[in-house]
Amino acid sequence: MLLYCVPHAGASAMNFLKWKPLLEKSVSLIPLELAGRGNKQNQSVYTNFSEAVYDIFEDFKRTYHGQPFALYGHSLGGWLVYELYYYIKNIMNVLPNHIFFSGINPPDVAKDGIEDILIQDNLLTNMINEYHGNEIDSLDSKLLNYFENILMSDLMLIKNYRYEKKQELIIPPITILSGMCDSKTTNQQLLRWKSFASNKCTFCKIEGNHFFPFNNTRATLTILNSILLDA
Repeated sequence: MLLYCVPHAGASAMNFLKWKPLLEKSVSLIPLELAGRGNKQNQSVYTNFSEAVYDIFEDFKRTYHGQPFALYGHSLGGWLVYELYYYIKNIMNVLPNHIFFSGINPPDVAKDGIEDILIQDNLLTNMINEYHGNEIDSLDSKLLNYFENILMSDLMLIKNYRYEKKQELIIPPITILSGMCDSKTTNQQLLRWKSFASNKCTFCKIEGNHFFPFNNTRATLTILNSILLDA
């Protein structure tokens, strides 16, 4: 089983490599990197959402050779995975065994508060502290500026994303993962994912904030491993 993973805003897909020791041996993790970071550090950041989806779709095509696979996207990565699924289905005529949407409301939910987030002076500091703890002091100003530019670019992708209802619902089973203390999602909005699924839609709450997949990795991967072994 291949597990394709797409990261959250401001992050590199290489963060998912930390999962490898806890993944079942039968699962091969493949990070789908976004422009401007990791092995795409020299690639210009995206100008629109569709450009981002097409880029990771090209990476998927290059690495997919007919194996069973699953898709996982966290936060921004969840919406990218949602659109990526339809690219894969409509262009390649293949389906994942399972899709994980993590830390993100459905794409038809209003993006309330994005404008406020974009103008916060301490946005980067808050996100680094929430994700890493208090590591902000260990980063120099040049590196902070680099991360901030990536983060702001990703947030603009979210702000400018325009959801268009698909003709068909998602065919494979989906699992919705969310943090118990995640202020960026609500139970009421998360439940709307049911309307996107034609198959089974499962909801899993995990202890932690918005970055629970990395701050509470063991609990997250216990769920993923269980589902992927049966997929």
